[in-house]
Amino acid sequence: MTLPAEGGQSPGDRDKLGTMLGVAGVVLAVVVMLFKPALPYEVNSAFEMLLLLCSSAALIWLIFLCLRWWQQHQRPHGFRRATALAAVFGSLLAMTAMQIEETGVRSAHCEFGVHGLGLGMVWAKVEPREPGKKYQFTARWGPWVGRPKPVVLHQKTYFTFLKRDIYSSETVDVMVDRDAKITCGDGRPPSDEDQIHLNGADWINNSKPAPQVVQGR
Repeated sequence: MTLPAEGGQSPGDRDKLGTMLGVAGVVLAVVVMLFKPALPYEVNSAFEMLLLLCSSAALIWLIFLCLRWWQQHQRPHGFRRATALAAVFGSLLAMTAMQIEETGVRSAHCEFGVHGLGLGMVWAKVEPREPGKKYQFTARWGPWVGRPKPVVLHQKTYFTFLKRDIYSSETVDVMVDRDAKITCGDGRPPSDEDQIHLNGADWINNSKPAPQVVQGR
């Protein structure tokens, strides 16, 4: 004897609904990638696009299973798997694509990574209010001070440097000596924008004691 499905829906109908919701998640992810709304993330690589697609599909699958649990009053099959996939894909997407941006004028208090968690390229975008003037850029990161030579800025310029530790609780004070809007973020800036990379010679460790000069008798 076959019992009727709860809520007036057969398992086949529910599976079709789940498939439709999954397809809707993929379509939504594609639309987000194409139109790039003003949200705090940047999806540039194929890996980040794949993560966005997988995260959207896993999240909608999880929402669908939560609705089924609420209707049937029992945990549906695959709920733990959907929760794990949504958490894993969401975390990977946050670590690779999410950009926590801090903005200021002349100075900005920046936290690179997701609450300090991250590794690789970071940047500070400087939009000069006085184009054609020389700007001195300075980044204070713990005991390290990054200060390249002053440069003439004609348009917005990305100053890039590396975050070498996976986790850092220290924030970075980024400053310029003329009026400019400063925005900080993670990842590689657009390749068609002006960029200046701070290498090892541009950094000084202030925690090291200055060399002592021994005078002859």
